[in-house]
Amino acid sequence: MKTMIRGAAAAGLVAALAVLTGCSAGAPSSDTTEAAGGDGAKPVLRVSGVDPATKELFDESHIWDDAPYTIEASALRFSDAAAALQSGQIDLGYFAATTAILLQANGGQDWTQETAPIVSIAGYAPPRSVGAIIVKSDSGIDSVADLKGKTITWNAGDNGLWLQALEDAGLTKDDVENVQSNDSASVFRAGSADALSGAVSQVADLIADGEAKILVTSGQEDIAFYPQWAVRRADLDDPDQEALIKDFLVRYTEWNTKWYWENTDTVRDVLKNVGQQSDASIDYTLKWQKGVTVIAYDDTLFKAVQNTVDRFTELGLISGGIKDVSATFDSLRRAARRDAVLVHGRAGLRPRGPGGHDR
Repeated sequence: MKTMIRGAAAAGLVAALAVLTGCSAGAPSSDTTEAAGGDGAKPVLRVSGVDPATKELFDESHIWDDAPYTIEASALRFSDAAAALQSGQIDLGYFAATTAILLQANGGQDWTQETAPIVSIAGYAPPRSVGAIIVKSDSGIDSVADLKGKTITWNAGDNGLWLQALEDAGLTKDDVENVQSNDSASVFRAGSADALSGAVSQVADLIADGEAKILVTSGQEDIAFYPQWAVRRADLDDPDQEALIKDFLVRYTEWNTKWYWENTDTVRDVLKNVGQQSDASIDYTLKWQKGVTVIAYDDTLFKAVQNTVDRFTELGLISGGIKDVSATFDSLRRAARRDAVLVHGRAGLRPRGPGGHDR
């Protein structure tokens, strides 16, 4: 097997589905913007994972109009968002669960629930798996077994899906050539790899147009694959900052799981005109991601995460394993309180003002 590591290719990905990924896995963006209704007297919450289309949909929803902060939004690759969160350049990072695993593994010491410097506070996923191994429809590849002798490309923050799939098909990593890239979708689109292991949303347009197809999903392989919000633990120790983070989380959950699906005409218009997605791509991604909900941080999830850790260890991305995979899943450190807030929404988070309106 040959493992090739490639740098970021030129930006060429279609925007990923806003409701789940927020931004594409494409080139980082330094563009920032404030949420509607903000003023200079409010604190600023610096948030990654919000591309122009997502920001426009935030504004269209009016959910953040009365937020006690303004949003400084940026669209960053998952790995870049993780680095920015660690260095204090952003307050909320939006990246894959597997990115958090790599942070923990490379942290220099064992993380615990009390010491983990970066913690995941909420993840989101639809009933259908968001990760998959994808090939071109005319490739002649009809099963994972057909990947023998072929090239697979995957992102630096990949979840090991392709390794698990190979193992289940009776193959090993030595039976394929794998290309690690910060822009694996572009590698796949350019024809430089036979298969892509990654988020379905990266190539939803190709699938919708019949140019690509799914061989196997992350759900079928029991691999953790979903995007999540993460913060610095130190910010959760600051009551004022924690309150802002909670407020954003509740509003985002309302937007992500309810408003988005109740306003699909608006969503379609924004994804087409701002996100530059094709009608076929929008149709496909809305169908694929329908029913997105908050992921439970429980033993089922941790088992899938451990499976990912095992695959990372096999790849050599992790040495020595991870003692406690749950250490990076904080759930605001009080899962019951967080879940109650998400269930009751903004009414359960903030005091009611005159006339019953939220303050």
